Amino acid sequence: MEFLKKNSRIIFLNASFESIKNRVIDLEDWGIVKFNSDNFKDIFKKRLPLYKKYANIIIEIKNFDINDIVEKIIKIL
Repeated sequence: MEFLKKNSRIIFLNASFESIKNRVIDLEDWGIVKFNSDNFKDIFKKRLPLYKKYANIIIEIKNFDINDIVEKIIKIL
């Protein structure tokens, strides 16, 4: 993460746990690395502070309208 932070811009799309959970149909197919017996909510809680820490830009996501998200990113950059 330090390497990425030094060599790029990290954009974190901050969405609620519920909205992310509703988008992920099969956790195994999604490719999320998990340790021990972590469930999806445990993973979310552990990673959220890291994503916020390393992000150069945080965009609050209320819905997943891709066009709206892209517009926000373009305006910021």
